Amino acid sequence: MCSSDLSQPVMSVRSSQSITTQFTTRVFSTGVLTDADSTPTGTLYVNGTANGATVTVTKISTGLYKAAFTLPTLAVGDLCCLIIAATVSSVSDAAKVWEDTKDLVIDSAGLTDANVVKLGPSGSGTAQTARDIGASVLLSSGTGTGQLDFTSGVVKSNTTQISGSAVSTTTAQIGVNVVNVGGTVQTARDLGASVLLSVGTGTGQVNLSSGKVPATIAAGDLATDSITSAAIATSAVTEIQSGLMTAAGYTAPDNTTIAAIASTLGTAGAGLTAIGDTRLANLDATVSSRLAASSYTAPTTPPTVIQIRTEMDTNSTKLANLDATVSSRSTLTQTQVTGGAYSIQSASCVLGDARVSNLDAAVSSRLATSGYSAPPSAASIRTEIDTNSTKLDATVSSRLAASSYTAPDNAGITTVGTQTTAASIRSALGMAAADLDDQLALIPTTIRIKKNTAFTGFSFAMFDSSGSPATGVTVTSQVAIDGAAFVSTTNSASEIGSGAYKLNLAAADTNGNDLMFLFTATGCKSLFLKVVTQP
Repeated sequence: MCSSDLSQPVMSVRSSQSITTQFTTRVFSTGVLTDADSTPTGTLYVNGTANGATVTVTKISTGLYKAAFTLPTLAVGDLCCLIIAATVSSVSDAAKVWEDTKDLVIDSAGLTDANVVKLGPSGSGTAQTARDIGASVLLSSGTGTGQLDFTSGVVKSNTTQISGSAVSTTTAQIGVNVVNVGGTVQTARDLGASVLLSVGTGTGQVNLSSGKVPATIAAGDLATDSITSAAIATSAVTEIQSGLMTAAGYTAPDNTTIAAIASTLGTAGAGLTAIGDTRLANLDATVSSRLAASSYTAPTTPPTVIQIRTEMDTNSTKLANLDATVSSRSTLTQTQVTGGAYSIQSASCVLGDARVSNLDAAVSSRLATSGYSAPPSAASIRTEIDTNSTKLDATVSSRLAASSYTAPDNAGITTVGTQTTAASIRSALGMAAADLDDQLALIPTTIRIKKNTAFTGFSFAMFDSSGSPATGVTVTSQVAIDGAAFVSTTNSASEIGSGAYKLNLAAADTNGNDLMFLFTATGCKSLFLKVVTQP
């Protein structure tokens, strides 16, 4: 369960702005701050579409995290939303932890550009541009400071002040004779010497830098042999050759040895005796994750039959019922007891016999003959085992005979062991000491859904607005593939029970590297589930 304070006022954000926000993870049933089972993941959405921006989640303290990301290029009105997905105590959930919108044009320095669209009360006026506003400005007419003397939109000009004398009405021209510029007498040539050229690549401009015009020589600009040996400095050949290796200084590689090494390695290292061995695949976990010799406890010596018998005799609650020897029991038959020579009435059995005291309960309280069920015979037990036993599921003759057993090549196994040590593998691969551990750490430890492959029985849980499991609801399932928009899945979800549901994913639903599933139902919380497919 993820949460964040979204009560703060929404402020305008800008393009490429760095954002850091905080959120918490809690146990769903108690609300207690608790670390997520694994580091939560964040997805930035712009206008409801996953943006693909990198979201870095860092733990601050127990149940408290921060998420940092950089906003993409935004337009005015774009709504940005950060969704965090987390699993706490095996319960997965997703929540919105940050949201903001761009409602002003703000540059990288934080300055705001105001774009006035309309003038008038409540924005009800006519749309205006800067030119429209200037065209509507009324100037103050007059002869005072800050005023212009004009009539009917025409500014009155005193040409006498411009030319120094009255303008000829015959020619209707103003003759200007510039004598001094900046107090110094100037000619047209003097003016040209002080002209600064306009730098650029457009019409009437020159592309120059530091007083030099860079020359670009295209095909056909230079005639054949237009640059002669006389035009090249005497030292040019020496300067060109400087730093170049001479033929005499070149040593050809040992191609024979290189070819032999390549042959030994083979394709993808298959030629290496130990490294190319398929048994290398057995290194599917780091050595450090296995039991150390110091942590191994050797098993104790198994008990003898005498020790077993002594333990049974001493402590068995079952054998305690054998509280008398068999030989101490009566050998009389039922006939002898009930009507034979040894009946109660016979002279050989008097009423004072101590055995009479054994009649300490009514005969009617004992099990009647009709209520007695005889135990199964040995034959019936054997028949039941022969018919229904699933343990002896194959004949002994189908198993490996002693004559067919081949003892392992312990010497060879020892040799392989020496060749597959971490040091020997690193040496054969040319790796540093830590490289192999880094590579083994990259081996996946979990099985993920395969890309573009159907997956049956993808399960999830739905919860109502109060947080209780939701049963009997109709779930709408959608998927966003590789940051694209959400689309409906090929199949519909069905209920398993107790608020759990399942969805049979088609190949089209998994045809991407990054999958974001969205499950919704009336009266239920929306459920986001992120899946990274296996190639």
